[in-house]
Amino acid sequence: AVSADAAAPSAFAAADVACVADTGADTIAVHFLGARRLVAGRDYTMVVVVRNPLAVTPTGAALPEWRLQSFSDSAMSTPLDAVHVRGFGVNEALMTWEYIQSNTFTPNGGSLLNGLVLRLAFREALSAADAIVITAPAGFDLADPGILPGDQRCHDLRWVASGPAPVTDSFTAACVRNRMSVSVNAAAGVPAETRLELQVSTTNPITSPPRASNYWHVAHVDSAQRTVSSEVFQGWRVIPQLEISQARLVGEATAGDVGVLEFTFIAVSAAASLSVAAREPSGFDLSQCRPTLAGQAVIEALGVTLRLRVNIEEGVSTTVQLENVRLPPVGGRTTFDFATYDAADAIADRRVGYAGGFRLPGSISVDAPRIENEYQRAPSSYPVKAALSTQFGMAAIVSFELELSNRADQGETMHVEGAPYELVRQGFQIQDLGAGGRALAAAVGVVGGGRMQALLEEPLEARRLYRLSVGVVAPTKTDYADVPWQLRLSDGSDLPTSRNTRIAVNFRLVAAFQVGVSAARSPPAAEIEVSVSASLGASRPTAFIVIAPPGFRFPTDCLSSGGGV
Repeated sequence: AVSADAAAPSAFAAADVACVADTGADTIAVHFLGARRLVAGRDYTMVVVVRNPLAVTPTGAALPEWRLQSFSDSAMSTPLDAVHVRGFGVNEALMTWEYIQSNTFTPNGGSLLNGLVLRLAFREALSAADAIVITAPAGFDLADPGILPGDQRCHDLRWVASGPAPVTDSFTAACVRNRMSVSVNAAAGVPAETRLELQVSTTNPITSPPRASNYWHVAHVDSAQRTVSSEVFQGWRVIPQLEISQARLVGEATAGDVGVLEFTFIAVSAAASLSVAAREPSGFDLSQCRPTLAGQAVIEALGVTLRLRVNIEEGVSTTVQLENVRLPPVGGRTTFDFATYDAADAIADRRVGYAGGFRLPGSISVDAPRIENEYQRAPSSYPVKAALSTQFGMAAIVSFELELSNRADQGETMHVEGAPYELVRQGFQIQDLGAGGRALAAAVGVVGGGRMQALLEEPLEARRLYRLSVGVVAPTKTDYADVPWQLRLSDGSDLPTSRNTRIAVNFRLVAAFQVGVSAARSPPAAEIEVSVSASLGASRPTAFIVIAPPGFRFPTDCLSSGGGV
């Protein structure tokens, strides 16, 4: 592999280079096949695979030299540049050098590796003042993130006792960025072939290190700073993390509804498809949903998971909108898993447990709406007026029966909206119908503009029946349509904790008109003629109901002879 270390490093494509090893066992020729060439004055990195000699480099022996030449002619007869580079010695390998995938291990970029387990064993003994040097790939940090300047404490380093392994007190460890140096303190040293096991915490880089440098290296260094033995293992592929910029609920859907979800993200890697898994709250159903944006299509949808065909460009914002999503029956904070896949169906980027989106509002079921004026609330005191409907502009009490899908905690605020009705402080009440109509404590706050707020001083339990009563002044205009009443509960966050789908109610209101009654005579028990006059205003009635005071009785033929309406 060849890469250019420019302002934006990039690797040569496989079709641009060819490696030929037939010029000699110790020589290779790298040919540039495409239009891309090496540029003077720019740094390049070339990674090749080579097999080490069988013999270990003797102590004190000169290190072998490597020679590099460049040519412009295919015959490679006249070098353009030539350089000799001092190489590295060949030393003994360790018996064991590996990492263990524990239950907390994750390959996700940017994720904490809490207690990464490293296991090693040297063929030779370690003497006092020797050191074990561990170097992680660039991008990892083995140092404690909370250290002060000059401190070299490692991040949660723990030695695991295993057989004759030394205890923690036998070592002193120092960590600087991706390098850990462990000094052997025990006077007796460490016997050969002793298995050592340590745990250290670190965080995966955002993206995987380049393949050629994605190696974890360990070395036994003696007191004279000579490498006695060493080993590497190839690191894991770090899966880049999607940057989720938005996950939102479109519209006013609540728990149990069919709604629209929208996700916007920026991918680290180009990809051809996206998977979404709705984890919390329990009960999402994506099996019938469909994308609304052009160029996107469902590949597979089953239960809480969905796979979409989406053109995803590296570093470019991508939006996916899904309609016909069945929302869970209970509201709460949402959690989603995302993954993108390349054309070969390998995971390109991933984001697990994303909880930074929206909170699904719980539902408030509203039933039995009614309006009562002061006479209807006291029918024994006003038997005649209680039979009449509430008039425009009249004070009344509006009430609903409520049932919540989610518990509303003490301290939440109830919002009531019912314009063009004017909401007033007097008459507000929440009753627990499961407890005989007991009134719950609540403090009415802001009132005005057809809206009201009340602070709950007691919780409202889920799946329990309540009655909400609100004092109102009925509209004075007669040309209004159905009134969309809405109830919300909030704790100060952007989305409510619960709300109802607006319920349209058309309470039967009547207009007031002036009525006059007169009689030419009025002896006791006599049948008399009474004139009833009415000023109807804008009303256009098709019938009248006349209710006489107690003691008066109408004959069967109530209209006077020669009279009329």
